[in-house]
Amino acid sequence: MTALVSLDGVLRTEVGDPIHEGLKLYRVLATSYRTVLATDGTKEEAEHWLRSNLVTGYADILDNTLAYEGMDLRYRQLTLQRTQGKVELFVDSDVDRCAKAYSNGVTTLMFSSPRFIRRKREVKPWDELKDELQKQKDLRAKLELDDLSAHRWE
Repeated sequence: MTALVSLDGVLRTEVGDPIHEGLKLYRVLATSYRTVLATDGTKEEAEHWLRSNLVTGYADILDNTLAYEGMDLRYRQLTLQRTQGKVELFVDSDVDRCAKAYSNGVTTLMFSSPRFIRRKREVKPWDELKDELQKQKDLRAKLELDDLSAHRWE
């Protein structure tokens, strides 16, 4: 059971301050999941920050060397991790990334803390996540109804 947890926005702010609620969440998840951390920076920088903040128990760190031009880094990291086994949980603070993971069938937990506001890039409105959730519900309902009608005697 693997959980992919974003280091940036869940465990720390953009300036490197720890987000205590995110660290608590990580410690809870680390007891039940093989926890892989994803960062926008380098692996060495992430390892240093994790050691400095006494964070242990993670299985691996996915860094920015996995990026492809034109593809969101976190989505690329998720895709790569899925090739190595099932990712049962994706934790991120970005609505766009959570919607993308959810639309690809990954259970998603969007972490939100009043101490963290992403300033590096523009984030799509909350309505797009709600629209994606509704699309998934409609698709699931359609599949269930189609399945029932296939077994109905006329």
